[in-house]
Amino acid sequence: MQGRQQKYWAFLANPKIYNIEKAIQQEEDSWTTKRSKVRAGDRAIIWKAKGKDQHRGIVALAEVLTDPIPAKARNGWQYWVDQQKANEQVDRVQVRYYVPSILPLWDDRTDVPILKELTAFRATGGSVFRVTADQWDTLMEIVGGWPGSTPK
Repeated sequence: MQGRQQKYWAFLANPKIYNIEKAIQQEEDSWTTKRSKVRAGDRAIIWKAKGKDQHRGIVALAEVLTDPIPAKARNGWQYWVDQQKANEQVDRVQVRYYVPSILPLWDDRTDVPILKELTAFRATGGSVFRVTADQWDTLMEIVGGWPGSTPK
């Protein structure tokens, strides 16, 4: 990541396509990046969209391990609701999931107003959204910091 500032993202998982709550139980996964500028070394929140469920919000954190390359889904079929999407050859990055004990943070929590400020909160489509450095810092304070880092 030399010469490039770390960026922060919200990766949106649509439960009609992908069972993210089960997928985050594995250590690594692949993630579609569409036309975003996601690169190795970036970090992300994993946002579960509402779909037909009662809740939406942050279910995990992720570290981006690779730059995007055209590929099919890495993790096979077990978490895909829409098997056709898993088999598409699209730009994907490898990610490592982290699930701090405070997660999930559902959007109906009145004590966490930052959730409603995220672009992913307002999203009706798409899969990758920018998170500002200030938003990221606020989220890290709420979850107790990035895993393995010393809290401020």
